[in-house]
Amino acid sequence: MGETSKSDDNLTTEQALKVLEELVVMRDGVIQSRAEVKARRDQAQREMAEIDRELAKEGTKRETVATDLQNAKRDLVRQVVTFRDTLTLYRDKVASAQAALAGGQVAETAGGSTGSAA
Repeated sequence: MGETSKSDDNLTTEQALKVLEELVVMRDGVIQSRAEVKARRDQAQREMAEIDRELAKEGTKRETVATDLQNAKRDLVRQVVTFRDTLTLYRDKVASAQAALAGGQVAETAGGSTGSAA
């Protein structure tokens, strides 16, 4: 009977060793899984940081474009105002010239008639 008991102890020891080996394998798997998860998390964080940088660049580009458009609009308004003022000035000069020509023609016609009669 003592041998049977000893043989049961050996079986138990062998089983315990197998369980221990399985636990070591499982532990190694967990460690590897944790390392993989950490590596994936780190990669995801790097990708998110890159996306954040790209978004910041796009935001800056949009702000720059908006500022450029606003400046272009102001310049265009200034040019339109300058053109309108110049057009008004030329219109006034043309009106003055037409009035002078009309007055000159009247005087010339009157002078021409007098000159012909003499």
